[in-house]
Amino acid sequence: KERDVSAVFVPMPHSLLSDFRSQAAFLASCAVLIALGGFVFGQRGDEEATFLPFAVEDVGVEDVPVETSTTTVAPAPLLLSGPEFLVTDVPSQSVVQEITISGTAVPGTRVFGPAGPAAMSAEGEWSTSVVLVPGPNEVLIEGLGENGEIASETFVVQFVPGDLPDVAFSAEQQFRASQEAEPWEFFSGTATPLSTVIVRSDFGTASVIADEVGAWSTAVFFDAPASVEPFNVVVEAVNGTSTFDFTYSPTN
Repeated sequence: KERDVSAVFVPMPHSLLSDFRSQAAFLASCAVLIALGGFVFGQRGDEEATFLPFAVEDVGVEDVPVETSTTTVAPAPLLLSGPEFLVTDVPSQSVVQEITISGTAVPGTRVFGPAGPAAMSAEGEWSTSVVLVPGPNEVLIEGLGENGEIASETFVVQFVPGDLPDVAFSAEQQFRASQEAEPWEFFSGTATPLSTVIVRSDFGTASVIADEVGAWSTAVFFDAPASVEPFNVVVEAVNGTSTFDFTYSPTN
């Protein structure tokens, strides 16, 4: 016997069907708003992440590495105060044997000439004497700063002596012996003007330049000999030679 299906199927009221359609439209609108919100948030948020307007599955988006640049600033060099000095008076030529070189220096700088430390004033003015030999003379002036820095200036002075007298050679010894821990002797005499006089021995040597009239003098220091026996000291110049005896006799 056939069953009457019309009794089972109950037609949906028109008002309820309308409600379902309204709900479906509402849900579709929510989905669109959610997708649009994700897109906008992705644009305004972290630029490294990309948000799709929609996704069919939950797929993670890898972070995009951001290149960064680092600027390295080199440390400033440590500036030290150097030996600043100025040479103001150096003749290029001289007709006298001994000249004076002078200049100025900043506070704390010491100046040295060929003969040693230059004389310094409180205002920073300095001067030093230089003994020349005939012909070109290389003169070195050095400055020593507070921090140990060294600077130097080199000058050439031509010494052209005038007519020099003819002087005979002579030499004299002053003490002949010494009892000091560092024995020494003093010699003097005459020689050809502007010539070099050398005092030499097995235990010590010295040299000096005769002045424009031929006079010279110098001290010579000796290493203490092991023996108290006299030893020879020779004085030599271009126009003569003399030999002396010297005795070291220390006190007991």
